[in-house]
Amino acid sequence: MPENSNSRDKGIRIDNVDIETVAKAFANFSEKFLFDILPEELSKYIGEGASVALIYNIVKKGAKETLGEEIKKVMEIKGLEDALKACYLPYALVGMDFEHEEEKVSDNEVIVKVTKCPHFKYTKTKPFACVACAAVKAGIIEDLRGKPVQVILKKRKVGSTNPKIVIEIKKHMPSGDEYCEFHVKEM
Repeated sequence: MPENSNSRDKGIRIDNVDIETVAKAFANFSEKFLFDILPEELSKYIGEGASVALIYNIVKKGAKETLGEEIKKVMEIKGLEDALKACYLPYALVGMDFEHEEEKVSDNEVIVKVTKCPHFKYTKTKPFACVACAAVKAGIIEDLRGKPVQVILKKRKVGSTNPKIVIEIKKHMPSGDEYCEFHVKEM
């Protein structure tokens, strides 16, 4: 093989491949799967309520066991605000079109306002699909803070029944609001 080949761990070599393009394609696949295909297919078979619970549990577990561990390697997490910033790091790394602002209310409370969401193209017709995004945040935060998380989306609670961190979605673009607003509070 030529010396200038792209390579990754485990000895796999690929010539003339733009790794960033492949990473972006995989991110697009993951997004379509999580926010479009999975919610649509599950709701056909088990209904929206069961789909929400199942998507939340599966995605949170996956995020907690993978993303949280990887983020710890590249970012120092000192508190809740850092843990929330870490939730948006994967989007930035794959170049997803995403805009948000954070307002620190206190050391234990942060408000996140999302004004541009890469998933909206899917969730605008399936608002319950947003649970996948909430589950990614919950998994990352649970891993980074070591505390159980509960998410409240439109009066529906998923996650821990004895939470130490609560993520409440107060505004929700798929429900007609101009932006999404998450209130994250650590007890």
